[in-house]
Order: sequence, then C-alpha cells, then structure tokens
Amino acid sequence: MKKYVCKLLGIMAITSLVVMWGCSEEEDPLPANIYERISGTWMIDEMNLFGADIPGDGSTLSFNNCDQPPCTGNDYSASDETTGEFTYQFIEDDTKIQIIDQDPEGGNYHATWSVQDFEARSLRMTGEFGIFGGMSLDMSK
Repeated sequence: MKKYVCKLLGIMAITSLVVMWGCSEEEDPLPANIYERISGTWMIDEMNLFGADIPGDGSTLSFNNCDQPPCTGNDYSASDETTGEFTYQFIEDDTKIQIIDQDPEGGNYHATWSVQDFEARSLRMTGEFGIFGGMSLDMSK
C-alpha cells in the first residue's frame, strides 16, 4: 500500500508540474526606455480609415532606437514598393508619438498619434486629420 501511495503522489507531482508549465504564459519583458520599446520594424496588420477596416498589405513602419529625440525611421509601402524616411518623438508623457513624414515615398504618416495600446509585440495608435477624420493603425512586431 505504501508503494502505491508513493507512486500516486509522484504521478500527481509530475502532473502538477506539467500543468503549471503548460499554463504559464511567457510575455516579452517591456524595456523601460520607450525608444527601446518601439525600436524595430512594425507590420501594419490593419488600419481603419474613414470608419472602414482595411487589412494590412505588408506595409511597415520601422523605428530606429536613439538616445536623443527626434529619432529617425523608415516607412515601407507594399502597394508601390517604396521606402521613405521620417522623424519621430514621444510627447505628452509618452502618450503620443509625433511623426514628421515629409517624404512622399513609402506612405505618409505625418501626424501626432495617440498611443492606445502598446505591448511588447503590438501597438495601436490613432491620429486625427482634421476634416478628413481619424485613422488608426494596428501593428505587430
């Protein structure tokens, strides 16, 4: 009987470890520096323009890391396969990203964008364009 109880306890312990290991969800740690956090290439998964959801087409925004803003970045437009340059900086306690994009290549993201959601591998931001209304971008790394 003692042998049976020891086997049962061993099986229960192993099962508990497997369940705990399988249920734990690893998340990427978030760098404390906001410029480190945004650095890299972000794929535009979906945009909402004039209230219409538009699926991503392979276009990207790439933010370069820097110590002293304004920082630089590149935008790639998959529809016409062009790449442009922009500058950016976080403003208003890092709740907004100001993008200065005066390069006609690669798309035009010139706006002050409100950061709606910013995780290690996902970013959602919205911008207002006066009489043209708002636009939102859902992106992932």
